[in-house]
Amino acid sequence: MMEERKGKRSKEGRDQKKCYKRKELANMQQRKKWKFIVLHRGNMAKSCLNSGVELGERLKSGNHISVGDNKPKELPNGGELRCLRRTDLVKALANDLPWDTIQFGKQVISIEEDPITSYPILHLQDGSVVKAKIVIGCDGVNSIIATILGLNSTKLSPTCVVRGFSYFQNGHDYGSKYHLLSNVNDRVKLGIVPVTHKLIYWFVTRKWNSQDLKISRDRMLIKESTVELLKNFPQETVELIRNSDLESLHLTDLRYRSPWDVLKTNFRKGTVTVAGDAMHAMGPFLAQAGSASLEDAVVLARCLGEKIQNKPMKGTRVKEMVEEGLDQYLKKRKMRVFWLCLQTSLLVQSSSHHPCL
Repeated sequence: MMEERKGKRSKEGRDQKKCYKRKELANMQQRKKWKFIVLHRGNMAKSCLNSGVELGERLKSGNHISVGDNKPKELPNGGELRCLRRTDLVKALANDLPWDTIQFGKQVISIEEDPITSYPILHLQDGSVVKAKIVIGCDGVNSIIATILGLNSTKLSPTCVVRGFSYFQNGHDYGSKYHLLSNVNDRVKLGIVPVTHKLIYWFVTRKWNSQDLKISRDRMLIKESTVELLKNFPQETVELIRNSDLESLHLTDLRYRSPWDVLKTNFRKGTVTVAGDAMHAMGPFLAQAGSASLEDAVVLARCLGEKIQNKPMKGTRVKEMVEEGLDQYLKKRKMRVFWLCLQTSLLVQSSSHHPCL
């Protein structure tokens, strides 16, 4: 009888935690429902995920229009672009994990080495402590883990970006192409990326100014200032911004990782490393950040799997094999992300002369 009660309480506890996980994922989806990732070569990314994540339309070509000229020019075909909703990706990955794996609302403030095992001990903002065997920092452009590993802070670009979404109940007229419009004189660029035949993701890049900190806190100011900025653009693009969903609007600065930091940094201390923007922040300039982060995940999983999967090991030998796997991962990724960060850096440095940043 006691065993039955114990088993029942255990099952109830698991069910409650599963329910909590579903609620947290739902809350995260509500907070980030408009956050999308643009993937370059979307088929490759989809085949890497292979987990039922819904991608947007294939965009294999695009047009560039210089405002004033209004003659569309075909953009070079560098492979297809696809839009992916960030929460769909997170949910797909979460669904393949054990129910008690994910903890929300946790932020690392420091890491120390266990004096006995040499594994990392994480100190969290809420005062709790986590003893880990592997730490992979995927905490973005302002990564705490990257700072702990000794990386310099990411650099601030003089360019900022406004992002938003516009929904067309009866469908839009932009087809299955991405569109770039630029104003040479004002160094303003508008990108239009169809997600579906009814939904458009758009972005506007321009120079950051002293008023933007105030504007970024008020979505109506973001919309009004962007409409004013594009007053010399074609009327249909101005209406695209004017009719955008207010909750989707964000104005942010853009940060990038110096390529020389990528080249000279080890990116590993013991069994602690980084991936994604924490390693190679590059902004949206190359439409490669999302794809590069997915590549990180695939390469990291393969390198660790080759070292530790189905291999009976004990004690320090496990740690050694994990470190070897992390070193292999970093060796395979370093030059790939160095060249991406170098391209970003060159674009940023030429932005004062190059209107197409």
